[in-house]
Amino acid sequence: MLSQDELVDGAVPENSTVLLREDVAGQRIWIDVMAVIDGDTFVARRGDRLYLMSLRDIEAPELEQPFGDAARQRLAELVDGRRIVVRPASEESCVFTVHAETADRQDVSERLLTEGFAWATASASEQWRRLEQSTRVQRAGLWQSSAPEPPWEFRRRAGGESGQRH
Repeated sequence: MLSQDELVDGAVPENSTVLLREDVAGQRIWIDVMAVIDGDTFVARRGDRLYLMSLRDIEAPELEQPFGDAARQRLAELVDGRRIVVRPASEESCVFTVHAETADRQDVSERLLTEGFAWATASASEQWRRLEQSTRVQRAGLWQSSAPEPPWEFRRRAGGESGQRH
């Protein structure tokens, strides 16, 4: 198992997303999660290659935000050190966006969303937006705050960036 420090200090996955896409275009594949980076991003191994993967349809708080570390810890509880199923959805820079589910077929993004560890993205389905709204009403997780700051606004404010993910 790689530690987060090892990943930061040089073992960051190569940009091998093209190889993954060509190898399994649109298929469900098993991968081994090696490390959780934040509440919606992890490093996985398939064979001898490492891939940086981001969960589709949600955004978790940045680590510097309230609930950021809690979201990372919850994602780690669900997937770190485990074999999970992913369906590659898109590629953003060197990050592969995926649908992910645990070995017992639980949708990881849905779980984080309904437990209050993430927002539904603009591209998420209406069903996911309703799940987020239900979680808000229940005041679960980050919704305990009256006005939690979405990560895209936090990034824009903190770094003057466009607010884009990763």
